[in-house]
Amino acid sequence: MAVEAKYQVRGLQYPTSLAMTTRPRPTAAAASSSAVGWEVSAVVVAHCDTLTSVTSAACERVAAAHRLNELFASCQSREAAGHLASAACSLAVVVALLDLLVDGAPPGAEIAVQLMSHLSVHPAACETIEKAGVLPVLVAALRPDEPLLRAEGLRLLAALAEMPSLAAPLVRAGTVKLLGVLAASTDPECWHWLLEICLGLLRSHQAVKPAQRRRLLDVLEAAHACTRAGELVLRPPDARALQRVLGELRVLVRAAPSAKGRAPPDPSVGFGFANLSSVG
Repeated sequence: MAVEAKYQVRGLQYPTSLAMTTRPRPTAAAASSSAVGWEVSAVVVAHCDTLTSVTSAACERVAAAHRLNELFASCQSREAAGHLASAACSLAVVVALLDLLVDGAPPGAEIAVQLMSHLSVHPAACETIEKAGVLPVLVAALRPDEPLLRAEGLRLLAALAEMPSLAAPLVRAGTVKLLGVLAASTDPECWHWLLEICLGLLRSHQAVKPAQRRRLLDVLEAAHACTRAGELVLRPPDARALQRVLGELRVLVRAAPSAKGRAPPDPSVGFGFANLSSVG
């Protein structure tokens, strides 16, 4: 039977349809406040072993990642998801997921990024994801128009951007340039995550170079103009987030010359964008 399960992550609900067989699989819904239950833990270890084994076929590794995603989908709270992420995450697991992403074959890549997004509920897992070298590969993978991969990838980047220690690695990986490229989208869901990423990076704005801030401000000003013209329709919370990001960027851009005691950065320096007139 089909069961829809939800768990709360960063204040949002993510529904996932689970295909249950006549023999129900263990779920993480009953995870205690201190640890994942022993039965679930044993299942997690088995799936992680399959995922990281050099003798596992690609289809077996994808299936193991999918089963772990199902366990996360069964969590009824962020706390339960956090305990599950702590039990499932290791450098070997993330490297195995990175291999699936590099292979790029659907649905393996999408499933791998979805699992990394689930793991990112646990702060230590975010550091592990960066350590494994995921960031530049992920940013590059989100440029092509692959809706499922892009949706999961942006969600993951938004989670990583909440970690102040990851702001500089995210910028080095090309995240700010990616924001400029994806700003041409008119998809409200895409814009939700773009703005979440912006807000995260601005919490550690020192990692974003002045020229990059100016270019990002240009992109978001163009998006704001499109919202006023009705060409880009954002959900009310995201419209408010856009105003907030614009306000912070305007302050940062204005303050940069006086703070440094020099002329404003050359707008031609920094990262390239798609034609700003195409935004929206």
